[in-house]
Amino acid sequence: MLVGHSWGGVVACHVAARAADAVGGLVLLDAGHVDYPDQVPPGIGSDDQVAGFVAGFVAGFEAATAELTMDREDALEAAEQDGARRPLPPAMRAGIRAGFRHADGRWTPIASPQARAWAMTALGMDRVSSTWPAIAGSGVAVLLLLASEPSEAREANVVASERFRAAIPQAETGFVDGGGHDLLADAGPAVARAVDAWLHRSVS
Repeated sequence: MLVGHSWGGVVACHVAARAADAVGGLVLLDAGHVDYPDQVPPGIGSDDQVAGFVAGFVAGFEAATAELTMDREDALEAAEQDGARRPLPPAMRAGIRAGFRHADGRWTPIASPQARAWAMTALGMDRVSSTWPAIAGSGVAVLLLLASEPSEAREANVVASERFRAAIPQAETGFVDGGGHDLLADAGPAVARAVDAWLHRSVS
């Protein structure tokens, strides 16, 4: 089974579209149902425009990286908890720490601002809907769990999920009560129960 959240869901859709035989089931966590280019500024297309867009991202990420460089263990601890509505499980905490390097008593993000900027630019130019016909044709079981908060996100997800289901008829969709875009941090137990029930129904 392949699980993807946010940009990871876009990657998971591309994997499922290209190697369906290797994917026993596809779980998308508030992901894979929206074409991100529809959400980025219009007119980003030429090399110069993309370069300018990346430069803006670099500046922003350099500032964010400076804020994320931490002197004390408890500062990293606070970053792990930022925005979470419940304590993070050990596996998630370990995953966050894997994104930092520790040297000279400081924790610093591993990814450079430039790498993050180009990654975000690639994300903003990808149309995940291009993968839907192949996923539909493969018959691979799909579960799409959606954020229900804030209300604006839920409204947008209602429309996007209808388009997704029309393109991939075998897909099941559902909203996670109390969950924002970071479904695992906001409502991890509910997500686990939903995936477990779906597995018993849909995946042999």
